[in-house]
Amino acid sequence: MWLSEEALRVLVVFLSLCISERYVVAGAFTQSLDSDFTFTLPAGRKECFFQTMRKDASLEIEYQVLDGAGLDVDFYLSSPSGHVVASDFRKSDGVHTVETEEGDYMFCFDNTFSTVSEKIIFFELILDNMDDGEDPEDWKQYVQGADLLDMKLEDIMDTINSVKARLGKSLQIQTVLRAFEARDRNLQESNYERVNIWSCTNVVVMVVVSCIQVYLLRSLFEDKRKTRTEQGLDLGHSVSLCTTVHCSPAGGASPSATPLLGLVFVLRHFRRSQWRDVVCNAETAAPLVMGADSGPGAPPTVPWRKVLYERQPFPDNYVDRRFLEELRRNIRVRQYRYWAVVREAGLVAQQLSCVAVFLTLWFYMERGDLGPSMLLWASLGFALLGYGLYEVLGGGSRERTRLADLQSAAVFLAFTFGFSPVLKTLTESVSTDTVYAMSAMMLLAHLVSFPYTQPSPPGSLSLNAALFGSVCLASRLPGALHTFAMLSCALLVFALWPCLLHRLRDRAEWSFPCAAALVCVAGVGGLASFWPEGAFLLFLALLVLTLACPLLLVHLQRHKDNIHGPWDEAEIREDLSRFLS
Repeated sequence: MWLSEEALRVLVVFLSLCISERYVVAGAFTQSLDSDFTFTLPAGRKECFFQTMRKDASLEIEYQVLDGAGLDVDFYLSSPSGHVVASDFRKSDGVHTVETEEGDYMFCFDNTFSTVSEKIIFFELILDNMDDGEDPEDWKQYVQGADLLDMKLEDIMDTINSVKARLGKSLQIQTVLRAFEARDRNLQESNYERVNIWSCTNVVVMVVVSCIQVYLLRSLFEDKRKTRTEQGLDLGHSVSLCTTVHCSPAGGASPSATPLLGLVFVLRHFRRSQWRDVVCNAETAAPLVMGADSGPGAPPTVPWRKVLYERQPFPDNYVDRRFLEELRRNIRVRQYRYWAVVREAGLVAQQLSCVAVFLTLWFYMERGDLGPSMLLWASLGFALLGYGLYEVLGGGSRERTRLADLQSAAVFLAFTFGFSPVLKTLTESVSTDTVYAMSAMMLLAHLVSFPYTQPSPPGSLSLNAALFGSVCLASRLPGALHTFAMLSCALLVFALWPCLLHRLRDRAEWSFPCAAALVCVAGVGGLASFWPEGAFLLFLALLVLTLACPLLLVHLQRHKDNIHGPWDEAEIREDLSRFLS
């Protein structure tokens, strides 16, 4: 034979498959039927659906509430005989599987408990064993010569059925995932609208309350009294005069009286006849004459005096030209030199660079390029070097002993090392974006509240903000030892270095610009190693802080116009207790 035995077997299999193609398709793809549906259930309504099932089949129903207040609905599934085989009360989703009998099954979604909100509901039906009674094995009788094959056709059919079942399951899972995604999106959009509405409401309320507060505060300080500066004095002027001078029935005044004395006198000693005398005296008073500077050719009069305890023949709003003789302008204006201001601005620039250095160290530790042991040894070396330099510049005056310093350092290190595992898991339940946002806010608060005129004392707002931001960032590092090393470095950068820098500025002025410049170079260089754009922005910020801002300050000094004069407050020096008894 010119055909081999293996080729003959392949030919037989091909002919057998061609003959039985119609029966293979009929027997392989009749396992299950899937269908899904999405509908809107109005408020106060109930919707029911029916599905015809065969005996000994399987019915699986899965539903989800995609949108609507509460995301809940009532559900129940009834058999053809009317018995409830599954039910849910106020659920957002559910899955039920039952073995069926012959007849129509009814499943209902009930939203009668809601009188306002409608619901969008998705459900999926999976029907198994719904074939028409044909024997899936009938196709075997049409296959000839199958016993000659090493791999039987039953194995091929089992593989095809398995693939089909898995594809159907994958399609079902994808449909369910799409339903979950639709529900989550609807929920997020609803929350977004709710947040916007309440935010606008809060803004409006805040603006209204602010306007009301401004109006009330202005009304408290408004002077609604009316003064009359004509020749005669009205009753209101007489009353105000009696509160500032000691009036007598004859119209005299006592120079030693005070505003409080006049008020007490009016309230306790004036009778109705005396009020009438005061008004009469005011109406018959002599015409008021201006002072010496009232006009050309004016007759000489009593000179105006800047006192409140005497009655003078001048209007209440009269101001003599000698009133501004003692006016002085810019008597306490400090004249700045440009390079001196640049030197002081270097403290702000180096503190900003310290934050950049700390972030650089954290980045390399988080990426794994810098080990905690290396950082600890480097921190220890810099700490000892800085402590020695601080002692050399101390000048022999010490408020604490070296033993006290050693005890404080040991307590901090032991406490931080012991609580490092706790600090490592401190923000596990918080998202990374939130942790980064909190750290950024705390480091910004550290820069804003930093006491640039003196080192940060323990417990200050600036130091606490920096340590809180350091703890947040350290909690995102791989291990507890990384957290301990990062917190030790934070204490060195944010607490100890400012104290040493302050000592350098006081005792070795020539070294302060060099130290600040070295820190700025380290900050820009460290940031440029992993973020060149950020390093460029930091470099521009340092230039603006150290060069542009001092130039602007010196330029604005020439436009200052502060006035100073003898506008002192009145002082009551007389004992008035006898009038208050």
